[in-house]
Amino acid sequence: MKKLTLLLLTFISFSVHAQIPKEAFDLTNSLSGLCSKENPEEAIKASIRLNEIYKPFFTSNIHTQLSQGLLRTAGDGNQSNFLNKLYAKKIKAINDVIEPAYLWNTSFKITTNDKANTLLKTYYSKLPDSTNYNSKVALYGLLIIKEFNKKEIGSSENKDKILAKIVANISTNSLINKSVEGSRDTKEERAHYRFLLAYNYILLFDKNHTETALKSAYKYSPDQTDLQNLSGYFYDAHLLIDGPNNMDYKKRYFHYLNENGKEKEALNILLSEAYMQPNDTNLNELKSFYNKKNTTKSFESIWSSYLNSKMEDVPAIKIEFESGTLDLSKKRDNWVYIDVWGTWCSPCVKELPEFNKVSEEFNKNPNSKIKFYTFSYASQKLKEFMTKNNYTFPVAEIDKETTKLFKVSGYPTKILISPDNKYLKIPFGANWQEYFKNYCLIQ
Repeated sequence: MKKLTLLLLTFISFSVHAQIPKEAFDLTNSLSGLCSKENPEEAIKASIRLNEIYKPFFTSNIHTQLSQGLLRTAGDGNQSNFLNKLYAKKIKAINDVIEPAYLWNTSFKITTNDKANTLLKTYYSKLPDSTNYNSKVALYGLLIIKEFNKKEIGSSENKDKILAKIVANISTNSLINKSVEGSRDTKEERAHYRFLLAYNYILLFDKNHTETALKSAYKYSPDQTDLQNLSGYFYDAHLLIDGPNNMDYKKRYFHYLNENGKEKEALNILLSEAYMQPNDTNLNELKSFYNKKNTTKSFESIWSSYLNSKMEDVPAIKIEFESGTLDLSKKRDNWVYIDVWGTWCSPCVKELPEFNKVSEEFNKNPNSKIKFYTFSYASQKLKEFMTKNNYTFPVAEIDKETTKLFKVSGYPTKILISPDNKYLKIPFGANWQEYFKNYCLIQ
């Protein structure tokens, strides 16, 4: 179910940017079954057509469904036969995409050093001076090396040349070291390259045991942007490390630092993890580590200071509600939670009964550490909607300029503002109650 969900998300992201022909969906839905047949001609015909009318679906099918099938059968099944025969058609536009996967598929049958080295040299010659996202050339190079390492064949020199080239190529990509406010496609591409770079560096660490390599693996492990675009590396992770949950690079770096007397750096790792994913597990681990090592400052003060250092300055505006004015130009004693929604937004409306319950609980408590508000955008018959559903949470209708001030890119958007007027957005799909309670240290 998770794989299907991620594939659908990919399709949705494509539809934002282009009008996708219905035929492309039909061909994509049929390809998985066609590629599994003994006779691949129908699959080849469908693939050629899909590449002609909507290439993104063709490349997605190669790097998700087909690649998983190749891994399961280790180059022995009908999907392998399909790929080999499609490659043999020598259609340049298609082979530019599938050649790296084709070479990886070839590696399953290789069992000797000489043939392994020949393939490694061939693969190295195919590596361009920059990355090729459509063919995922770096991914399949890593998969070939993984296959040969398992069989203990192929020279270290040839493998190291490929790894060094992949690192050099990805390192020139401007996406990997900055946050991205662009399209979902761009964010998924960023997540893909950062995952591969982290994997490369962990290979280097396992070989040489240098702190620099482990630190780099930690640096390029999924950050908040990547975690929100899991589909960008979900299938890559299943091919290389049996799933994204097996990326333990951050924990490995933390333990390395702690075991080598670098407690301050180790604390920063836990602070970063708890900030990106403030679930109960991460926060309790951070709190326990800090309280064992420190007695001069309270955990609450160090956590508040760290959050403020990472959050953005809130727009200094005033918003009028029936119950009074929310003045974001002044500091206050409490946190502020703002839910941005609209009556037209189904996911927003679905959450409102629970949100109303939580907001009543905290807003009615004069000693509450947090107050709840909502911004409604482009709602229809807002007052009637509120009355009909007996909602009591504060609501103010905002304009497009206000959504721009808070960089609202989707709905619902959940905004958390500190007493020092710094704000962050809780990621889509996150457990928002767990997040705000742990950010605000509410028991």
